[in-house]
Amino acid sequence: MKKIDSKVYSQDSTILGVCQGVQNSNQKAQFDIYSRISDFKLKVNCCIVDSITCDLPQFKIDRSNLDLGREVLLADENFDKSASIDVLLGCDVLLQALLHSAEPLKEEGPYLLKTQFGDVIAGSLPPSCVSPSGVSNSISVQGHVSQNLPPTTNHNACVVKSHEDNLGQISSISELNENISKFWQAEKVPEIYSEQTTEQELAESIFQQSVILENNRFTVALPLKQPITKIYLGDSFSIALQRLYNLERRLVKNETLYQMYKDFINEYLSLGHAEPYDVSNYDLDKDACYFLPHHPVFNENSPTTKMRTVFDGSLKTKNKISLNDVLLNGPIVQNELFDILILFRLPKYILLCDVKKMFRQILLHPQYRALQNILWRESVDDDVSCIQLKTVTYGMKSSSYLATRCLIELAERFKVEYSLAANVLKTQTYVDDVLTGHNNINVLLSIKKQLIELLKLGGFELHKWGSNDSRLLDNIAPNEASVKDIDMSKDDSFLKTLGLRYNVKSDHFYIRCSETNLYEEYTKRQVLSFVSKIFDPLGLVGPIVVSAKLLMQSIYNLKVSWDEKLPKDINDQWISFAKNLIEMPSILSKRHIDIQDARQVELIGFADASNKAYGCCLYVRSIKDDDTVETNLLCSKSRANSSNNELSTPRKELNSALLLSMLTKRVFETLKSQCNNLKVCLYLDSQIVLAWLNIEPVKLLPYVANRVAKIKELTADWPWFYVKTTDNPADCLSRGVEPHGLQSNELWWHGPQFLKQASLTHGSAMHEVLDPQDLPELKKQCCNILSCNNTCHIVNDASDATSFFARFSNINKLKRVVAYMLRFSQNCKIKNSSERCVGELQPSELENALFVIIKCDQQKHYEKEFACVKANKPVKGSLSALNPFVDKNGLLRVGGRLENSQLPYAQKHPVILHENLLHAGPKLLLASLNNKFWLINAVREIKRVIHKCIKCFKLKAKAASQLMGSLPSDRVTAARPFEKVGIDYAGPFNIKLARVRKPLILKSYVLILVCFVTKAVHFELASDMTTACFLNCFKRFIARRNKPSQVFCDNATTFKCADSQLQNLYKLQSSASHQSTVQRFSAEQGITFNFIPAYSPSLKYHIKRVIGDTVLTYEEFNTAIIQIEAILNSRPLTPMSADPSDMSYLSPSHFLTGAPITSFPEQDLTDRPVNRLHFWEQCTQIKQHFFKQWHKQYLSMLQNRPKWKHDTPNIDVGTLVILRDKNIQPFNWPMARVVKLYPGNDNKVRAFDVKMPNGYIMRTSITKVCPLPIYE
Repeated sequence: MKKIDSKVYSQDSTILGVCQGVQNSNQKAQFDIYSRISDFKLKVNCCIVDSITCDLPQFKIDRSNLDLGREVLLADENFDKSASIDVLLGCDVLLQALLHSAEPLKEEGPYLLKTQFGDVIAGSLPPSCVSPSGVSNSISVQGHVSQNLPPTTNHNACVVKSHEDNLGQISSISELNENISKFWQAEKVPEIYSEQTTEQELAESIFQQSVILENNRFTVALPLKQPITKIYLGDSFSIALQRLYNLERRLVKNETLYQMYKDFINEYLSLGHAEPYDVSNYDLDKDACYFLPHHPVFNENSPTTKMRTVFDGSLKTKNKISLNDVLLNGPIVQNELFDILILFRLPKYILLCDVKKMFRQILLHPQYRALQNILWRESVDDDVSCIQLKTVTYGMKSSSYLATRCLIELAERFKVEYSLAANVLKTQTYVDDVLTGHNNINVLLSIKKQLIELLKLGGFELHKWGSNDSRLLDNIAPNEASVKDIDMSKDDSFLKTLGLRYNVKSDHFYIRCSETNLYEEYTKRQVLSFVSKIFDPLGLVGPIVVSAKLLMQSIYNLKVSWDEKLPKDINDQWISFAKNLIEMPSILSKRHIDIQDARQVELIGFADASNKAYGCCLYVRSIKDDDTVETNLLCSKSRANSSNNELSTPRKELNSALLLSMLTKRVFETLKSQCNNLKVCLYLDSQIVLAWLNIEPVKLLPYVANRVAKIKELTADWPWFYVKTTDNPADCLSRGVEPHGLQSNELWWHGPQFLKQASLTHGSAMHEVLDPQDLPELKKQCCNILSCNNTCHIVNDASDATSFFARFSNINKLKRVVAYMLRFSQNCKIKNSSERCVGELQPSELENALFVIIKCDQQKHYEKEFACVKANKPVKGSLSALNPFVDKNGLLRVGGRLENSQLPYAQKHPVILHENLLHAGPKLLLASLNNKFWLINAVREIKRVIHKCIKCFKLKAKAASQLMGSLPSDRVTAARPFEKVGIDYAGPFNIKLARVRKPLILKSYVLILVCFVTKAVHFELASDMTTACFLNCFKRFIARRNKPSQVFCDNATTFKCADSQLQNLYKLQSSASHQSTVQRFSAEQGITFNFIPAYSPSLKYHIKRVIGDTVLTYEEFNTAIIQIEAILNSRPLTPMSADPSDMSYLSPSHFLTGAPITSFPEQDLTDRPVNRLHFWEQCTQIKQHFFKQWHKQYLSMLQNRPKWKHDTPNIDVGTLVILRDKNIQPFNWPMARVVKLYPGNDNKVRAFDVKMPNGYIMRTSITKVCPLPIYE
């Protein structure tokens, strides 16, 4: 509008285009249009938009073929040159400007229109006048009248379209995108495993629930996302009707095409695959119905089907929903075409065939057929009728899945009767094509017979037979066995530019270019259309295809529009490439790779990268018994390097190695069932990448580390070797090869010369092994960490790390410091503060810190051993007997001989520790020695280090002893806790029913059970002295401590019957009824009950004394006796180890809970009057009184040392002692160090100054200290 300086008005308009495309306009303008050849003038109202359409025409027109005379006065002298469209005039303007009817310039068009503006050329152009591209647009504008403008009418216009019968061209962007997607899919390495999505699982479930096989015909349901009763797609009838009219206008111009299309529809009806349907039966506003547009697709090279009808299930209704939008896309149930073609190259004899009209042999359940309607009429003069399709229809999202799934279902149902054919349908069938083979022709004949019979059971028929041996085509009708040349693309929707084909007679794959035309100028659409039709799934012409990929990448980087002309340099490059491709003779590649009689079959891989691209290729190398070697190219893949990310050359080489790993893994999984003991060798010409593959990924920067880890995962069992660049066939992929030179390239088709030697030397030249320290992409071997003193400590290597660790004498403190440093390091990498780790340290963080500590120590002292393990060399020295290995955390562990045991992993493979680490916390390390760690020279080093560490000592006192009789076998035989127990009673004790002013007082008793083996005790509170109450107590004991095998109980002779309070105990224990009932119960439980003399009643009296006259509730009394039970079970039994300096001890609680039972700190209540205590304080006071009585006896036993009856050496300064304290439990007695001596007149030291852990110095006597055994 700026060009004509017209006034612009504000007005909203909606512009409707093809397929109801919508664009809004908020401005309008009014201006006059003048004719340059006459006085004609016309006032026009227009909507203003950013762009009307692309530059037109989109093709170069050869105007010399239009026979334009001199008398023709053109309105646009440059109509044959592409230019932008400034104004789009409506039909009303055209009618006013048109002078008289159109005159044809040629028989096939176009027409010459005489207008007020001059002569206009319109209509279709012959193919000789245009390049193969065209676009058709049609729009209408609905104007909204404003006060500033006069009323406007609807404007309609159309743009000239190229010749419509050129059906092989691609002009639709959606179709072009689909073809480009197929191109990249064929170039991708198929994934080895792929999990089903939720939609795929639902589709599979619907199929299994709905599939029916009756009368040799499958019937299935459409896999819908919702039940069909809940689906309403909207009006598709009017759109399908308009598409039918468009189709008819196209068909009437070609009578042959029209007749072929009529024959197709009539055949559809005559075969029962469709039936007429009265459209009035549908309520188009409510019913779940859908009308499919349809159009023909031609392939002149097809040996059987020249025309195929495609149904459009992606048509959007007026509700903007298509049928494909509500259909589920089921999982892929057949092997990838890549896998099938790989297997297709192995057998000597091959057999090919096709399932005839496979989709249309599968019926739909009647309730789903309303979603498959088409509109049709035999003649434009007839009424439009509705045809309902009864079978699976090509063009639906789910059709391919349903058809292939029926083949798999057929194979599953009859896999026993037709085992050979069932296997072929499962593994060697792609869509409706069967590609199978065998080295034994008789077996292949059986496969052929079974295939025919099996498929008939599902209503399928085979045709298009082909084989490289005529015997396999016997009994096949001549018209069905005439296939000589097969397109392997399995996509005949358009002619392939460069397609993989198979010649049955010569048994060769061959690739040829089908394009014959070259143009002076190309657009992005034309180039991508050309490239997207290249089909080379095996990569046999990969060096040619990679050149096309690089040109595509260059065009994408230009960011030009679809129909914009390419810059001259890119255009010239493309023309040169296309010319070479067109002039290239057919490239032949032998199909059969003979491995039948080979004594050794190897899969040889090569990878390479350049600045622009990278790729890999695989060869099959077979060695016969006579040492003859044959090597053939199997497949290849290539990629273009990203132009936006400047990668270093080693990184590009690493990407090629990763691509080779993925391809090799896929091919290996495909071939391993066909080749026993298949060997794999992989080659690179990058020494840096080979060095990366020989070190741990953790030492590399993330980009390299991630790829190295993936490569190692994929190729764990396969070796990598170096190869010279001149001997690397993958170099052809990274740099590209001219089309005319590929056929004669021996390096590409058969690999380097050294592969032909019977004995493989693994490369054509030796290379220098790189020093790992000189490699790029290595992590820096230093880190900054903060110590607990707020100072920065730099750790450069393992020596610095261990010197840092030496500052700590407690392993727990060291672990926490290192854990906090590791957390700090991790948090520094997280930008979002809310995602950082805060709060208390987690167990996993402490465990990781311990691994770091151990790893640093190991790397310092076992550097050579680490190198030997990584190089798979035998380890020498002190570790040679341990068979060490490096685990996933980088720790050196014991291999040992317990691999097949059921022990925990840490116990089967303890971590190897150097002795210098023990000073950091031997308490924790020693406690878990047998389960987690393996210490070299453990005993000697533990003694040496522990003797220097104050905090490593623990209380251990030696009790007095006397000569004792021999113990019974029940006391000295190993058994689990409480497997053999003794039972006794204590009591009675008074308890009150509630804490009220005048409570009811009842008697109660304590049932005491003592373990014979571990000396552990168990208390149960009994409310009375009946047998039933005893059995209830005993049942509670069994529930908590497990069932004993033997029980020993007091009999009548053990009680002091003079005491009246014990008479009840005497009566209960001695009564025959009680003993009989108990023995009967125990017999049922498998328990042996023995009534024997009691051991010692002293414990009963202690409890009685400490409780005294205090009356507790049931809850308070039960709490008190359970706390007393914990005290008794925490008493020391024996040292933890044989080391005399080991202060840890073994208590009964170790057998019950794994550690001594500790209690909360409590205030001393022993001297406080009972009437001043709360009820819970009374429980505490009772426990303290009991402990006060009990620990006096324990202390006297500890101090009574018979071997010290004679003179002993004086205690020296610096001696560690335990201080006796009657106010705390023995196992919590504090330790102290002697700092000063006070000798007597006889020079015997009986008084000392000792320093407490808190630094306080106090004087004490010899009767208050217990020297630790290490000083004996």
